[in-house]
Amino acid sequence: MTHVRFFVATLQVLALPLAAQSITPASVHSAIVGHWAGTLEYKDYRDPTKRVTLPTILDAVPALEGGAALRFIYDDGPGKTVTGGDRFILSADGGTLDWTGVKQQVPEIFHVVSLLRNNEAGTIQLVAEREGQDDDKPATLRETITIAGTELTILKEVRPTGTDFSFRHVYHLTRQ
Repeated sequence: MTHVRFFVATLQVLALPLAAQSITPASVHSAIVGHWAGTLEYKDYRDPTKRVTLPTILDAVPALEGGAALRFIYDDGPGKTVTGGDRFILSADGGTLDWTGVKQQVPEIFHVVSLLRNNEAGTIQLVAEREGQDDDKPATLRETITIAGTELTILKEVRPTGTDFSFRHVYHLTRQ
């Protein structure tokens, strides 16, 4: 009986780090809020063998309806600034992510594949997927958001029907 109690006590101690790694939608939202600067690198639609890199700013603020409001600013060459806005709302149960452009009529709802926090490394990683279109063809879209200290990486991959996931674009941003 002593061995059983020791085993159960050991399991309880080992389980503590796993509990400490749980994450709430509010903690994801607060982690993404801030002023970020860096680059957007994307695969050129006209020539998929080439990539384009643009200086980018992301301002993420708490949204009234919950989540975060994201405002992207891209420097697309001399005298050409492009902006975009999205809402980023992780559901209360952490099962879905509403990542919809503010000008879009139809919500873009992603299924959360994984949501992990590594307290030792100080990282949060969210992986979400949805069915959609890429280059006017049906595809699975996958977004991987990684927040590591002052670094934010947002990787978009696409998987057209019958193929593997491939790179579409990546943001490399640093908190300012």
